[in-house]
Amino acid sequence: MHARPLLSAAILTLAAHGACRADVLLFGQMPVDQLSSLNSQFTGGSEMRRTADDFWLPTGNTNPYAISRVTGYVHSALGAADPSRYGVEIYADAGGTPGALLVQRIGASRLEDRGWAPSNMRIVEAIFDLSFSAAAGQRYWVSVFGVDGATGQTRFSTYNYGGATQGYTARYQVGGGAWAPVETAAGSMYRDFAFGVYGAQLVPGPGAAGALGLGAWGVAGRRRRR
Repeated sequence: MHARPLLSAAILTLAAHGACRADVLLFGQMPVDQLSSLNSQFTGGSEMRRTADDFWLPTGNTNPYAISRVTGYVHSALGAADPSRYGVEIYADAGGTPGALLVQRIGASRLEDRGWAPSNMRIVEAIFDLSFSAAAGQRYWVSVFGVDGATGQTRFSTYNYGGATQGYTARYQVGGGAWAPVETAAGSMYRDFAFGVYGAQLVPGPGAAGALGLGAWGVAGRRRRR
């Protein structure tokens, strides 16, 4: 696999601001429901099963955010030894469903084993270091998945199984087709999935000085399989 940078259109907007506030959890749906998860794996053809959930960013002011990290929790038969077996994608919102693909990262930065899961699986926390600029008050979608695993080997861990939905109903995709509401595509008790989004909001500052240090925040790591 090879890394290939994807230049973000928001880099000039970021450069016009200045310093970045401390890196913090901006959005989180945790802890994990130990017993519940849903298929999510990046494969070819009809074996593709993808689960995505939405997140949004605080709207205290209009300054953009620099997203530095996404963590996702997966019920996995692949274990926590090989980061290349996990991936993440971030999508724009298209009226309550995933729209344009903004970021794709194949290969986690690191993995943490978070304990037992049913069917001889483990709960794996996949941590992805990213450089992605996001707008305040906007909604986005995140999908965490296993790479090249058979159906059922990696499953996006749920949050608040059977509880009230946070934001929009999560979406489920089969074989690369249309995203459908997870409740109708996979079961009425599925609501939300376990992940966290970390970063910082930029604060006003000299545009010229900011431009020197913000180039990396406008680049989203993108990897493609050979």
